[in-house]
Formats: sequence, structure tokens, C-alpha cells
Amino acid sequence: MMTDDIQAWRRARRPIAFFFGAFGDHLLARPGILALQRIFEGRLSFAGTPDAWERFYPDAGFRSVHAIHMGATNNAFAFDPAQFETFASDFDAFINLNWWESDDNLDIVRRFPDIPHLRIASHGGRLAPLTDTAHMADSAFVIARYLDDRLHIDDFATLPPPSTRSIALCRQLRDRLPAHARLLVVHTHTKSDKEWDAVRFRSVLERFLDSHDDHVAVVIDPDDRGLDFGRHERRVFSIEGMDLAATTALVATADLFLGVDSYFLHVADFARVPTVGLFGPTSPALWGCRFTRARHVAAKSMSDIGVDAVLDHLHALARIERVSA
Repeated sequence: MMTDDIQAWRRARRPIAFFFGAFGDHLLARPGILALQRIFEGRLSFAGTPDAWERFYPDAGFRSVHAIHMGATNNAFAFDPAQFETFASDFDAFINLNWWESDDNLDIVRRFPDIPHLRIASHGGRLAPLTDTAHMADSAFVIARYLDDRLHIDDFATLPPPSTRSIALCRQLRDRLPAHARLLVVHTHTKSDKEWDAVRFRSVLERFLDSHDDHVAVVIDPDDRGLDFGRHERRVFSIEGMDLAATTALVATADLFLGVDSYFLHVADFARVPTVGLFGPTSPALWGCRFTRARHVAAKSMSDIGVDAVLDHLHALARIERVSA
């Protein structure tokens, strides 16, 4: 039986969810947001950066959306909580899905003391506290599970529906690749401390393609890192310049993914593409693949990751047929 607190929450007429983060963070929060919308039967509104709901939650069916302008101070997210006062009449319950804590987040509670609040970062004894072992997608799902423990995250772990334009661009690219080839998508670009050496990536690609003549590789980095030459240069393609939505659609069609900790690794995960992920300063337990068959190669520093370990995992996953999302 539901507690009085949960029953009161589920009766909220104008709940709002607030979330902000990087592109990958928005994708990891997607299951929790879609689940909340189901719980509230279309009554949920959303507050976040101006393009977030269009890019990551176009199918959520929010009752209303509100732009919150964000910034950063001392390498931490920051915003003016007074922005919420401009549309205060549009919410009677506040769900803060941000897994980062700040004075600005706390100020929201102080500014609206007469409405209920649920927050991931400061759970108030009602939610399980965040840990250093729980995947971030699960952390973003805890409020939905608190309000309805029958829900399962896997049922909501989907990519945003691609636009007609993105599908067409993806199809045009696939049509230019050798017919019947299996597609390995490679992504090497992220923050500098999470990147792996381009020479090692090139070595992995050459040795992998030596053994798998049914594969081609497409590199989706924004800038050319010189991976599309060597003895298999006719089977390695770089597509720098393709927009985020179309590249997302392409990754979702891959047979295999190799990449660093980044947005596109999460895309491959949500699309159930078999994935080899490379991790140094970040934890694969928190930020790695959650939904697909994956192998994580982790080290204290990206420079400690060897070619042979990555190649072994790639060989193993290449023999596995992907499962549709």
C-alpha cells in the first residue's frame, strides 16, 4: 500500500521536473523523466535549458516547458533560482532530478516552502542516497521508483525518436558504405583527460579489420584524428561535420561501437549496440553501459589502457549479434 506521502505526490496537479547537465547526462535522465510523465498521466512540466526538451525529450508530452538559463562558477553548474518565480503559478510540486548539489538548488526549496519537493542530491530520508556504485541512469530513476515501485528502468531506456531528416541523412551515409558490411562506429573525442591516444586507436582499427573483413569502420569525431588511412583506409570513413541528431541516428544503426566515455557511448548503450568503452578518470560503474552487452576497459589514466586489451574485447563482441532496443 502506498504511504500518505506517495499518494499526495501522485495527486499533484501541476508537478514540474528540473534537470540540467551535459548531453550524455540528459540521455541518462531520460528514463526517469519518461517514467514520471507516465506516473503523472501527462501533468508533468519541465524546466531546463532552452533546447533540452526538443533534443532529448520530444516525445515526453510535457504539459508545459520553461527555459532556465544556466552557467558555471568554479567548475560547477550555476543558475539564478529567481527564474522559477516567473512561472511559479505553473507548478505545485517540484522534482529536482539534478544529481549535483549546489546553493542554487537549495535556494529553490527556500523560495517555495509551501510546496512539496523531491530531490535526488539531498534525499531527506525518503530516497536511497546516491552512492559511488549506482549507475547514473538508476540514480535519475529513483524518484520514479519511489512514486511507483512497479516501474522498471529498462522499459523507458530508449533514444529520442529520430527526425525524418536524421533518418534520411543516416540512410544516405549507409548507402555509400559497402553493401552488407557490418558497421563499427568509433568515437574518440571528449574532454582531454578522457581521450585515448589516436595512434592506439589506429592500431586497434587496423588489427581488428585484419581479422574481420566483413566490417567497415565509421569515425564520428568532430575533427579528423587521422584514423582513416593505413592498410585498410578504404574501409575506414571519417564523417566530421554531421550534426548531433543525424550522428545519433547513425550510432543507433551500428553493429558494434568503440569509444570513450561520452554522449555517443550512452547512445550506443540505449540503442543496445554491443560496446567497448574506455575509461580513465571516470567510473564505468557510474557512467558506463547499463543496457547493452558491453566490455569496459578501465585504468587510472587513459595512457595505461593497452591496445591488446581493447582489441580482445572488440573481437569478442564482434561475434555477437546485437539485440534490438
